[in-house]
Amino acid sequence: MSPTPVAAATARWCWSTGPPPAGDSCALADLEVPRLADLYEVLGADYELSLDVYDPKAGEKIVDIADAVGATDRLWLCSANRMLLERLGRRAPAAHLVHSVRRRKLDVPPERHAALVAESGIHVVNMHRTDWTGGLVSLYRRFGLEVFAWDVQEVRHFREMLRLDVDAVYSDHVDRMVAVVGEWRS
Repeated sequence: MSPTPVAAATARWCWSTGPPPAGDSCALADLEVPRLADLYEVLGADYELSLDVYDPKAGEKIVDIADAVGATDRLWLCSANRMLLERLGRRAPAAHLVHSVRRRKLDVPPERHAALVAESGIHVVNMHRTDWTGGLVSLYRRFGLEVFAWDVQEVRHFREMLRLDVDAVYSDHVDRMVAVVGEWRS
């Protein structure tokens, strides 16, 4: 089995200020964040790409650019806005839709949330690593959903997510992730 290519971003937007204003490509350029079309031009499209989507117009543009290079089946669109994900899913049925949410922010009990997400055509629920329990992972899986965890930074966090059998993690430390997964498999 060949390894899946991993794209790692080095520039970030400051968490305290949130995402840049929609369409503010100058702010992103100042942070040396490449335009999506340039990313695909330089790196091709032979990797999984996960993007947080805050703005509906930006989401549509992302889908159009990925579609132009035949990459929608390797595109993971993440948003806390279920309705936005549903719209993007209708526009790009091959894209992977990821509902990113904190457990405490659920407006319905987890079982109802799982049902709503699955009925909406969303494929994944992504929660902070501290939100997941074995029971919650099982609950979402019963609805045919994948479970992802974000903010998995330390070796102990990776080991915990492996014990919980989550499907994927988001981390700033690819080296740690690769080392712990290799250790886990041996």
